[in-house]
Amino acid sequence: MRAMTWRGDAVSPQIRCDASGSCNRSMPMINSMESVADLAQIVALADSSDRCITVHQLRGLGYTAKKIRVLTRRGFLQRVFRGVYVVATAELNDAQVIRCALLAAGASAHVAARTALEVRKAAAPHRGGQFWIGVVGGQRRPRRATGVRLGRTGRPAIVHFIRVAAPVETEMIGGVSVACVGHALVDTAVRESKSMLRRIVHEADYLQLLDEDELNRTFDRKRRGTGALRRAIPAGPLTAALTGGPDSRAAHRLVRALVARGFVPTSVDQPLRVEGGEFRPDILFLHELRRLAVEVDGPQHRKPHRRALDKARDAILARARIDTLRIETDRIRTDLEGAVDDDVTALHRQALAP
Repeated sequence: MRAMTWRGDAVSPQIRCDASGSCNRSMPMINSMESVADLAQIVALADSSDRCITVHQLRGLGYTAKKIRVLTRRGFLQRVFRGVYVVATAELNDAQVIRCALLAAGASAHVAARTALEVRKAAAPHRGGQFWIGVVGGQRRPRRATGVRLGRTGRPAIVHFIRVAAPVETEMIGGVSVACVGHALVDTAVRESKSMLRRIVHEADYLQLLDEDELNRTFDRKRRGTGALRRAIPAGPLTAALTGGPDSRAAHRLVRALVARGFVPTSVDQPLRVEGGEFRPDILFLHELRRLAVEVDGPQHRKPHRRALDKARDAILARARIDTLRIETDRIRTDLEGAVDDDVTALHRQALAP
């Protein structure tokens, strides 16, 4: 995993442009092709949304793709994600980058603003306890946050709200300030669709891993969370079925059904691959993979083609194999990547220790 970092405790200076088109010391000279009034509109629009501004908002102000590229080259705008820019970027705090990440992943401006507000509240030094962070995941029939649309495709999405047991923290790793959101397990509050649960129940009952009638009664009581499914399927028989060899086709079907919904069967003899190394958990259970990992990739990692927005969303979900939400900057040096990966692996082992 390429570790990206930013300084979460920095605050950018206020932008002031005069009639000649020049701004304060953090801003470059602006060509006469852009009027100060138009730039002031961009600044006002970005200031109202934590300095994040989308390409659709820029085009609504009359800026073409060419003018956006000019402003980006001159440093007035900086692209942090595909289709998402920030104005006069010095350093972004955690709430601003999370907001940009959600906008790039396809979340609506309202969901991104609400999420950033919750993070800002929880990051205050006088506050603690639990708070929520949202990540966008594709669903055919969303059950929560139905107004969210994914980019230009218009496909519906669902926002999975993640409960984190610790507020935003800032620590030093190799001399670089790294913003982390807790060193604890991240649980999801997502409910599985009834059809997918029926499919998993059918496969598990076929393998005689559980009593289908008892599990159906559990689901009928509206307890359809991932934790209920994990507790209902005993880990011992499932592990035995998974070690039956390649001829156990029914076991493989069950594994595919579980993995498709964010589960992976783990055991002492089956190491779970994580970013930065491998570890062997000491307990047997269905380890839920739907964890939130907001990793900030620089513009060089975003190829400019039509499906980049979907790939950005898929990358966020694919990286959800880690248990802690690490928000890092894009200014971390190459020699520090190993230290960050080792730290993440240590957190996994600590979280999964009996």
